[in-house]
Amino acid sequence: MPITNIAHVKLDDLVGYELAKQKLIDNTEALSLVYRFGVSIYFGAPTKKEFQQIVVELAEKQGVHLPAEELLAEANKWELSHGGLSGRTAQQFINYMLGQEV
Repeated sequence: MPITNIAHVKLDDLVGYELAKQKLIDNTEALSLVYRFGVSIYFGAPTKKEFQQIVVELAEKQGVHLPAEELLAEANKWELSHGGLSGRTAQQFINYMLGQEV
């Protein structure tokens, strides 16, 4: 969608255009990896149970001292407001908890 007259462009149009453009770039980059290297990367989300296991193991490894029940309750609250279930969210939560201990 080339922009020829900015007065007629709505914010929704710009957002939709940017999302479509980013999706095309992402798809092109993913295809490039497959075609060039035969590599396909999958970024799946863990289940709730897997997320909790990741949190517990990261906490143990990085020295967060909190009862497991309290740790998981806080982790569940954290993931709801910080991007959902992912390994990255679990690591960010642990980093936050480490900062709270200081």
